[in-house]
Amino acid sequence: MRPVDIDMTGKIWDYVPRFHKTQDHDIERHIFIGPKGQELIVPFLASRSVDANLFSPREAEYARRTDAPSHRRPNQPATPRKTDRKITDQYTPDVYRRAITRACDSAGVSRWHPHQLRHNAATNLRREFGIESARCVLGHTSAAMTSQYAEFDMAKARDVIGKVG
Repeated sequence: MRPVDIDMTGKIWDYVPRFHKTQDHDIERHIFIGPKGQELIVPFLASRSVDANLFSPREAEYARRTDAPSHRRPNQPATPRKTDRKITDQYTPDVYRRAITRACDSAGVSRWHPHQLRHNAATNLRREFGIESARCVLGHTSAAMTSQYAEFDMAKARDVIGKVG
């Protein structure tokens, strides 16, 4: 996500990602950002050029290492790297997943997968606003796909059966 990709002119911002999985089907993706999301993003906007990524794994890793206590002697040679992994300025799905795994392990909580956020959001949107609204927010072209993401609302089913007998 880069500042140049976000239209901030309205009350609700419109983020159009440069790359997304349905771009080969000539589908344009719009992700709307409300006041809560804007509040989280604004601090990152101040320190970025318009074409730089808002969230950088390189900066996050630098901050993590800076905050970590050093147990190295001043004359101790560097430890050889275990992998040839390069830290970039852009999060990929794998880098994002690894960051979440590391944070879960550090916090001592059960690991979870990033896609669970999307499923949870889909379920909550479907429950509160209906399947069509959830479909629009998630960017699906059909409600059938949204049904795969959003869990069935058992409480609603019980309520309906309670009313119809």
